[in-house]
Amino acid sequence: MVKLGSGEEIELGNLGNRLVAKIIDYFIFFLIIPLVAGFFLPFLLPFLSDSSDNVIFIIVLIPYGLYDVGMIATKGQTLGKMVMRIKVIRADNGVTPGWGKSFLRWIVYLILIVISILFLLSCISIIADRLNRAWHDRAAKTLVVRA
Repeated sequence: MVKLGSGEEIELGNLGNRLVAKIIDYFIFFLIIPLVAGFFLPFLLPFLSDSSDNVIFIIVLIPYGLYDVGMIATKGQTLGKMVMRIKVIRADNGVTPGWGKSFLRWIVYLILIVISILFLLSCISIIADRLNRAWHDRAAKTLVVRA
């Protein structure tokens, strides 16, 4: 249990719940991406260079970012978090993070993924932090709690 800035006490989500939620999100999303990509790719080809990095960025990263940021900003939960009954809230008042904090949280997460060793350390920091926060939670001042 943790006391929010508003005085409310709430139960925290743990590393296992967060990991399974992320796996569920990836599984759902990467089943949908090939279908979406198959439809939109012919329209995008004229705008893409010969670099496959641009294709990966447009087809995977942007839609996943829209999904993750959009769901967290508006609901506080992605589909995986809903299944695992956890959600993201603002640490100061317990409300849904909104667009700015959700985007910041996702950008920090993305940077940590790119620098994978830092991502691993961020995951380990969940265990060491009394509020079970990873670095992207700390940066955005959010908590993952039981829904």
